[in-house]
Amino acid sequence: MTLGTGYAAPEVSNIVAQQRASTHLVDISYDLDAPGLSSVLVKLEVSVDAG
Repeated sequence: MTLGTGYAAPEVSNIVAQQRASTHLVDISYDLDAPGLSSVLVKLEVSVDAG
């Protein structure tokens, strides 16, 4: 990741993934700290085989 001078890399913490009962749906929550940045792109990749 390349950031301009004076910016720290965004930090993700408190990640929780919880499957809803009797469904294939998963709720994902997290805290994102990105001081000095007005927007951040969050990308999620999912694997069905732990890959």
